[in-house]
Amino acid sequence: MISLGYRQRLALTYLLIAVVSLSVIAVYMTRATRGYLLAHVDDELRANAELAAEAFRPSLLESASRQRDALSGIDRLADSIGRRTGLRMTVIAPDGAVLGDSQADPASMENHGRRPEILEAARSGLGLATRGSNSLGVQQRYIAIPINTADGELLGYARVAMSLSQVE
Repeated sequence: MISLGYRQRLALTYLLIAVVSLSVIAVYMTRATRGYLLAHVDDELRANAELAAEAFRPSLLESASRQRDALSGIDRLADSIGRRTGLRMTVIAPDGAVLGDSQADPASMENHGRRPEILEAARSGLGLATRGSNSLGVQQRYIAIPINTADGELLGYARVAMSLSQVE
């Protein structure tokens, strides 16, 4: 067994205290930074969801009269907005059917009416969720908002998503 002198034991004690302190600070800073980044992501997603809702509103109003043409226009618009923003754009009908998506084929997608962000948007006007994407297989942050007529009639939901790989 190695015998340590008083100064060596004192130095080791201070070293241990420094390592533990720095570890606690690193954990705290990681959590604080992640929270800050998520708040920034949420602000960006919310602003883009509001812009997307405005962009999709005319096509959704049109879809009542010319169903097929308007629906293909919604998907093309979702593709275009998604390409320009680098975000995933999804338009969802009030019954949960996917009308357009910038990263997947809406015809092959399951009903989104029970997704947490859609349920929350229906309840409170803004839905947020962090979860894995069933169609893409990656962790995403979702924000959804209702798209309404001037009279308040629900036309659908605009949902915007961003991969959290940049945040984590």
